[in-house]
Amino acid sequence: MMPQDATGHYRELLERMPDAVIVCQDEKIVYCNSAALRLYKAACIEHLQSKAPLELLHPRERRKAKAKARKVHSGETMSCMGCRHKRLDGIQFLVEMTAASILWKGKPSIQVIVREASHQKTQQTLTAGVLRILNRDTRDISESIREVLALIQESTGLDAVGLRLRQGDDYPYFEQKGFSKEFILLENQLCSRSEDGQPVLGKDGKPVLECTCGLILTGRTDPDLPFFTSNGSFWTNKASDLLAIPAEAELRKSPRNNCISQGYQSVALVPVRSGREIIGLLQLNGREEGRLTLDLVHYLEGLGDQLGLALRRMQVQEELRSLNELLEHKVAARTAEVEQRSEQLRLLALELIVAEDRERKRLAQKLHDGLQQILAGARYQLATIERSADRKDAVVEVAAMIDEAIKTSRSLTAELSPPILHQSGLIAGLKWLAQWMHDKYGFDVRLEIHDVNSGLSDKVSTFLFHAIRELLSNVRKHAGVKAAGITISSHDESVWITVADEGCGFDTNQIRSGGGTAGGFGLFMLSERLSMLGGRMKVESAPRAGSKITLVLPQALAVEPGRDLASSRASRAPRFRSRQAGSIRKAKKKIRILLVDDHAVVRHGLAVMLQEHEQLEVAGEASDGESAIEMVRRLHPDVVLMDISMPGMNGIQATRIIHSEFPEISVIGLSMFQEKEQATAMMEAGAVNYLSKSGPPDDVITAINACAGKRH
Repeated sequence: MMPQDATGHYRELLERMPDAVIVCQDEKIVYCNSAALRLYKAACIEHLQSKAPLELLHPRERRKAKAKARKVHSGETMSCMGCRHKRLDGIQFLVEMTAASILWKGKPSIQVIVREASHQKTQQTLTAGVLRILNRDTRDISESIREVLALIQESTGLDAVGLRLRQGDDYPYFEQKGFSKEFILLENQLCSRSEDGQPVLGKDGKPVLECTCGLILTGRTDPDLPFFTSNGSFWTNKASDLLAIPAEAELRKSPRNNCISQGYQSVALVPVRSGREIIGLLQLNGREEGRLTLDLVHYLEGLGDQLGLALRRMQVQEELRSLNELLEHKVAARTAEVEQRSEQLRLLALELIVAEDRERKRLAQKLHDGLQQILAGARYQLATIERSADRKDAVVEVAAMIDEAIKTSRSLTAELSPPILHQSGLIAGLKWLAQWMHDKYGFDVRLEIHDVNSGLSDKVSTFLFHAIRELLSNVRKHAGVKAAGITISSHDESVWITVADEGCGFDTNQIRSGGGTAGGFGLFMLSERLSMLGGRMKVESAPRAGSKITLVLPQALAVEPGRDLASSRASRAPRFRSRQAGSIRKAKKKIRILLVDDHAVVRHGLAVMLQEHEQLEVAGEASDGESAIEMVRRLHPDVVLMDISMPGMNGIQATRIIHSEFPEISVIGLSMFQEKEQATAMMEAGAVNYLSKSGPPDDVITAINACAGKRH
């Protein structure tokens, strides 16, 4: 600590120094030189002495300054330190200062030497601060921009700073600091709008932006005018001078004058660019005149370019984060969906196992309690016949038991897989199903058919039949009604089948979750199976509002191109009558019969029965439709006993071809079933009669003789 006094050469030296010198004692200013008065804009020393030393510092600098002062009092010398100070008019500025402990008038004091930092250094400090904020890893762009604007405001000492960014057709304030709510309300929107609120478009088809801000944002500036720079910025130190500009000037075409009316004189409007594109505007307003310099505006233009690039980078990063979050969300949703689907499939597999076991038990019980018991009884009766002298009554009883066994077997077969479905197609199968449900349950089914291709594949027909039966079963069990409707139609190259009822309805969420009632789980399984065929299921229902379930299957998948391949192949075979066939026809006296059935035991039984009649002769046997056609062409029989249900080409298809080639040959249809639809289909194919295998054997003999009688 060097002892000094306030007089003599030392004080004269302080007065001559270009840097500001302030002596502080007991937290008061006891001396300042002329340079200090000029630096802090003080009219006299008393004005400066009325302030506490810390009041000359920016609030954020005071804590650090206190700590430095304590060290200086202890004997340390404070080297050059940069910090922000405030002039008496409130303007902030950047300084460099040093401090040392001295004796002033015999008392310990602190002497501070202050030098205003150069504009270049101030701008470097501001740029470093802005870049530090913009390069920070943050998801909150708004918070970063608020910090940048605060830093610009503090560095320039202006009253308000704002950043406009493009949003749709307009450029509202993205963030601002210092503007009043009233000002923001007046100035936030720049887009000119018509009376109906629509944007007004200019000759270039772009929205018209009002005020001087609109000129900057659209690049309509004139660097030859004193208010504009060559880089497209506007600035003025006295905004009220704009009022003197002629109204026809570009600068005055869409004035608002809100900056002037709000008391702002120093105004700078700087474009914010990303590359060559203007994406926003940096606005600085000060109430005092003369707060701006061209050098500062040029610096702000460079800062605006840095800000634009940083904003674009931050927006891209935010978009990338959003995309990543969206992807993670989709992955999580997909994972959850897969897990849910796995659980659904697990439940489905379990349900299928249970259903399979349940059906096995039902079939076993039905066979055990029905067919097996009947056949066992017949076996006992046959044993009685062997020992009985009077066998007629016993034979009648055995025949009745066998008839009952056939009836039971027929019922079981029909429930499992109706033969008419495979022989005559889906429509015939549904007609049978409607009648069956009415006969068995008293449940009425209304069937409507509109313009449907009849050539559905066996696989699709079978699936749709069982699907419709499942839906009707759900209605019967759960809807609380005794009727339902089936509508079949074609739309948009797809087959549409709708099952509707006016029952109690249900919650469709039970289907989506794969749970709920048994009916709900059945619908879920049906939807899964339908999707495997390339179709979809549409469910419309609500509690107490009935239900409508539509199955949609693409026509291309539903129709089987090669469905009639067998019949086509057979029909393309050579159509000729061999000499052998002709000679046989001339020589024969008996009625020659061709037996066609895929069960050898049936063919054998028929052959044995026919051999008991001298006028009848078995010309040959065939086990399917194609071989039957070949044998007819080769043997030319008088009568063909044709089974309907056979693998490959069925009896109806074979009959149609035989009748078209040999109309003189009589075909008699045989089947275990007595459905009218089958009889009709067989007769339409060309058969002369249709008999049930379970009927009296004499009916077959009578039908054959009738055919011979017609021919003769």
